[in-house]
Amino acid sequence: MEFSFDTSRYLPLFLEEAASRLTAISEGLTGPMPDPLTLRHLHRHLHALRGMAAALGYESMRTLAAAAEELVASAHLTSERWQDLVRPLLEEARCACEGNLASIAQGKAVNRDLALEVRLGEALAEITRPKD
Repeated sequence: MEFSFDTSRYLPLFLEEAASRLTAISEGLTGPMPDPLTLRHLHRHLHALRGMAAALGYESMRTLAAAAEELVASAHLTSERWQDLVRPLLEEARCACEGNLASIAQGKAVNRDLALEVRLGEALAEITRPKD
């Protein structure tokens, strides 16, 4: 038996909830290295965005949110890495997700940003690489 459901029924809720999550993510990216509570909130919003996008089949947004979520969850974040590497990439991923959301709302195709996906992966590898 094959399971399927009409995703269009959930599209308005997805658009509203994803926009709200992206706004919260933007607010969490302001200023210096966030405190642990703010990092948990960022992680929660990215995780929710990832799950919603996956449930409705928006692979580009799912991939970006998942990579950003992994960066935020990294236990090896330092203030320097946050400012110089992580925060700019998270902001870029957030902007890309907003672009995806706008395309989805207009019924347009969403293109994956493979270069950004690679940069997010490289940043995670750099952060989690053991120090010599």
